[in-house]
Amino acid sequence: MENLPKSIQVIFEKNPNLSELIPNPRLISNSLFISAFSQKLSYLAKGNEDEYFYRLVFKKGSSRELMTINSGELEGLPTTTCIEKGKISDVAGLEKVELDNQLDLMPALLGISLYSSIQNSLSYISDLCIDIRKHQIIEEQARFERISETIVDSFRSIPDISLDRSMRDIYLSRIVKNNDDCYELYISQRLRFSDLLNSKQNIFSTGCNFYYTDSNTNQKFHPGQFFEREVLTHPVFAVFERLVAGKICEIVISGNYSDNNIQRYRDFVTRIKNELDKLMEYRIDAFDNFTDEQKQEIEQNKSLDGYQLDGLRVQLKQHTDFINRINGKLFVLLESKLESFNILSYLMEQDEIDVFLVNGKLIVNDIHLSSDKVLQYSSN
Repeated sequence: MENLPKSIQVIFEKNPNLSELIPNPRLISNSLFISAFSQKLSYLAKGNEDEYFYRLVFKKGSSRELMTINSGELEGLPTTTCIEKGKISDVAGLEKVELDNQLDLMPALLGISLYSSIQNSLSYISDLCIDIRKHQIIEEQARFERISETIVDSFRSIPDISLDRSMRDIYLSRIVKNNDDCYELYISQRLRFSDLLNSKQNIFSTGCNFYYTDSNTNQKFHPGQFFEREVLTHPVFAVFERLVAGKICEIVISGNYSDNNIQRYRDFVTRIKNELDKLMEYRIDAFDNFTDEQKQEIEQNKSLDGYQLDGLRVQLKQHTDFINRINGKLFVLLESKLESFNILSYLMEQDEIDVFLVNGKLIVNDIHLSSDKVLQYSSN
């Protein structure tokens, strides 16, 4: 509620029952769709069209500041005259936007509603570019940034894409190509990820605090530090994140929300997740093997005194804390990203989507926030 504009919050405060009707309100703003939606509702209510909705089109390089009418009946309304430094500099055009029939409104409304409902779970999309510098894909940096920015721009454009079919086709073509480029980038990073994992000696069982000395180079190898500081920070995870985000954008932009289509995309990214899990498997198994051996030593070695047992228990506790920590990081890096597909599937199972026009603002009730089913997805 605190994320809504003050003007909307006041309406909720003055009408307590509205919170029961819309328990999880999310605002869709800054979109041509809202104006078109309002105009369409007005048209349907009146039964005849005596008003039109227009898109304002500026010339390239023209000032975006419009002249305002200072007096009379239309005081305060902008004109199509552009001004710059207080002087008339150009004029803008008005392009009529029409929703030909009621059927045009429904797919757009569905796209808007889904965009709103998955926005929280895909909040990382808006921050994709922030952590680019943390992942040094030096020779592929420009490509990596382009892929990230395309996903961000596509996601932010979903409300407008829902209204404009030609715009949707352009963005769909763009995001499909972007996803292909991202997959190609993933292949190269997966190979480097495999090389990294194979660059250190393979040990059947090791504790997180153990280290080994290479007899040839005399260098120390710390398996726990290696896994946490180098393996889990590899750029392949950043690329995987973008693959998932790109596929979700592709589904929403295309408007194909069938079970088969969502499952097809989910299977694709799950296969990639399983590839990465498989590459790390023997390293993780080494940590698990140490846990089993340590527990067995504590339970079965009768020659150990109390002091030795306490030392082994402390060591085991440190090791299991380490395992829990890396498993938590792996969940965030891989498994949690698949949650968006579960939410999409859940939303498509609903019989209705709650959308309200409040004070000229489009409010969508975020139904998945209060859903036990989706909460189960998160915990399983």
